[in-house]
Amino acid sequence: VCSSDLVLLNHVKGPTSFDDLKTVNGKCCKTFQEAALKRDLLKSDLIWKKCMDEEIAQQTNIKEIRKLFVLLLVHCELSNQKDLYLHCKEDMCYDFCRK
Repeated sequence: VCSSDLVLLNHVKGPTSFDDLKTVNGKCCKTFQEAALKRDLLKSDLIWKKCMDEEIAQQTNIKEIRKLFVLLLVHCELSNQKDLYLHCKEDMCYDFCRK
């Protein structure tokens, strides 16, 4: 999996600065990843967040929720693993926080 800045370097014609790489439709994005997502060069992780939300809503076994999270990390092309973790962190750590 390529990092966002490399993806942009391969698709943006004639950039003269890092800000050129991060500029989409005249607006400078905060990160390379945001710029790549806005250019539709990376897939959005929204589908994986929804998948985790559905699993959390249906599953009472925290270990199964964690197992799905690991499967997504290993087998799916997530554009932002940390964002997915932060999205479902509380539900995956519920039993640790209770102790």
